[in-house]
Amino acid sequence: MTFVVFDLDGTLADIRHRVHHVRGPGKPDWDAFFAGCVDDVPNWPVVDALRAHISAGDRVEIWSARSDVVRDQTERWLHSIGIPPAFLTHMRAAGDNTPDAMSPPTGSPSRASSRPRAGRFLR
Repeated sequence: MTFVVFDLDGTLADIRHRVHHVRGPGKPDWDAFFAGCVDDVPNWPVVDALRAHISAGDRVEIWSARSDVVRDQTERWLHSIGIPPAFLTHMRAAGDNTPDAMSPPTGSPSRASSRPRAGRFLR
């Protein structure tokens, strides 16, 4: 069995429509950035790859640096594209603004929030 981790923002989800909230001039508006997650478009080739790993019996987890403030919205989004929300195992705790490169995974895989080491969350 293979263990596969999928990132959410910029990997499973196309987030280009909301990156303006955190890039460019001015202070990043992370609340608006995360709130826009409900309008993300699935990256279907990556979603299909995730489904293939699930079908193959691989251990699959979705990790995200999204705030768990939007956990419910994120789980509904995953469900709407046919991914069981139980695969979402890591989210950033509310109020945690640690830069991604400084946030290694913590805790064991569970529904509890933990801080994954980020890859590229914004493309």
